[in-house]
This record gives sequence, C-alpha cells and structure tokens, in this order.
Amino acid sequence: MRERLVPLCTPQLAAGLREPVDLAGATLLHATANRDEWLAWLRGAGVPDLQGAREQLFDTVDMCVQSAERGLGVAIADAALFTDLMASGKVVKPFDTEFKSGNGYFLTYPPQRRERRNIRLFEEWILGVLPGVRYLHWPLSRSFAC
Repeated sequence: MRERLVPLCTPQLAAGLREPVDLAGATLLHATANRDEWLAWLRGAGVPDLQGAREQLFDTVDMCVQSAERGLGVAIADAALFTDLMASGKVVKPFDTEFKSGNGYFLTYPPQRRERRNIRLFEEWILGVLPGVRYLHWPLSRSFAC
C-alpha cells in the first residue's frame, strides 16, 4: 500500500482553513522528529516556506492523529490508515492535496508459506479493512500496494 499523506483535523478547525497558507495560524502535529512529511506536503501545496505555525511532536502517528481528533492541531498522516475516523466525521481533510511520499506498507512472505492459516487470515483481514488495497504476486513474495 503506497502512503498518501494528507492533513487531518476536526471539522471545527477545518472551518478556519480556507487554503494551505492558513496553516500558519495552526499547530502542526508531527509524528516524526525530522518534520519531513509536513515539509513535503507544504511544498506540494505551494507553501514551501510557511511561517508562524506552532508545532508539536509525538512518538507515533496514532498519538498525532488522536491529538488532531481532540482539536489540538492539524496532523499529517496516511489517509488509508484513518478511513474509519474520517468516515465518523471526527476528523476531516481540510484540503484535497495529497502527497505521495514514496513510502509504503507491504506484506511479503516466501511462497512456500502461502497456505499457512495465520498468513491467510492476516491477508484476508488486511484486504477487508483497507479499502483500495490490491496485491501483486511476485516470484518470491506477495506484496500489497495502492
């Protein structure tokens, strides 16, 4: 599954964000210390040198998005990992811009283990909970991509 980064925040906070430059008045929530995800998204949104935004750093993307859900700022995360939260209306994408990070998530295993029950169950679960995920058969493994 290929990672697509999007900003996520409460609908109330999104109401004050008309265009990406408005993020200068927000708190940007980071799940990585190097802040690369926000920097890449901002470049793609045409705001490479955003000034004035406050920042908060978290240890995990889950903590980052939970903080956004509580109204503490705007998180940057892979939309596919938070479809349920977005469907509930607790968080929204304030902008349509997505950034393809080049990163991804893959399930790989040796072909001789394909029929193992635990692998089959996990594979079925992944395909069920992540809409839009497809898989590719490679000679030495099975990989999922979006």
